[in-house]
Amino acid sequence: MQILDDNALSVNRASKIFEMPQRTLNRQLNEQGSVSTELICAVYKNFPAVSLDWLLGGEGEMYKSQSSAIADAVEISPYYANLPVTAGDMGMFSDLQELPDTYIGIPGVKAQFFFPVKGSSMEPEINEGDIVGVNRMESIDNIELSKTYMIVTHNERMIKHCMPHETDNTLVWCISPNFPPFTIKKEDILAMFNVVTRISNV
Repeated sequence: MQILDDNALSVNRASKIFEMPQRTLNRQLNEQGSVSTELICAVYKNFPAVSLDWLLGGEGEMYKSQSSAIADAVEISPYYANLPVTAGDMGMFSDLQELPDTYIGIPGVKAQFFFPVKGSSMEPEINEGDIVGVNRMESIDNIELSKTYMIVTHNERMIKHCMPHETDNTLVWCISPNFPPFTIKKEDILAMFNVVTRISNV
């Protein structure tokens, strides 16, 4: 349960990752049955940062790294290869209900999700084929032009610099090096994420 909590996984999503029935997983997690070898192997395969000594015998630290468990857990984050973020042409938004293709861990980087980038509007800062790591913002009222954001609307998922509109507080400017600035309504923004890291495709 701690591993699921650290990685923001529901039992339903975990059961798909572990390729086992949700009912079976739920029973084992709620201590209504013994933990199976199948579950132990699935956890170790999908969360390689977890210490095998801890997993099998409860010995030592939960994670292999000497840093804190929470820090290690955040480093291993889902990567959605089939949900590209557009930096140019617009793409449809998925609400991340599908399973991640794999997990990415970068020492010292705390990113909730990783996505591939398509399009060239943010070059040379972010290039097509790069992978970005993002963290969800609690509020869109504190945006800064110096930062890079992933913006999610009903039909778009894009990377831009942003700044508040000068005279209309219901609008946000979206800015990129290679395309003209444009505005979007705050009410159309479903979610906004800080881009906290970039993995270059070079």
